[in-house]
Amino acid sequence: MLPIKKIYIDSRDMNQSSSSHSDFKIDLPQTVHLPEDTVAYIDDVCIPVSWYTIDEERNNKFYFRIDNSNYVANIPSGNDSITSLNNKLVELMNNINNNFVAATRLNTNTISIVSTLPTLSWNFEILTDERAISFGYLEPLNSINTYLGIRPCK
Repeated sequence: MLPIKKIYIDSRDMNQSSSSHSDFKIDLPQTVHLPEDTVAYIDDVCIPVSWYTIDEERNNKFYFRIDNSNYVANIPSGNDSITSLNNKLVELMNNINNNFVAATRLNTNTISIVSTLPTLSWNFEILTDERAISFGYLEPLNSINTYLGIRPCK
């Protein structure tokens, strides 16, 4: 039998005495005999990382303005499609003023929030980060507005 040159370790193969996927123990399928003064090193590491687009600490604030009143809505955490995110935003806005519907254009990957009223008798604006800062309550790291590409009109 040839000597073992590499041992591949995967946290999915942890034994029952392991605490977690970041603090684990494995049982090797066979005993490895190492001569004295053997040197071992880590040759490669693969650490998959994933997170929600919106979570409690990131991208969870939505800033908008209706009739000269500013609003900050907390978006629930989740891994959303463009359609489900648009629906969440409209639902948050409808908690304030129940006159909005969501429209999603999947071919251009864009969302629209439109009024259900035939003519607007009030003002509505989704705030850019710059505009929200001017009102003094923006938490830039938590804003979904820039993530969505909401920019000042030029």
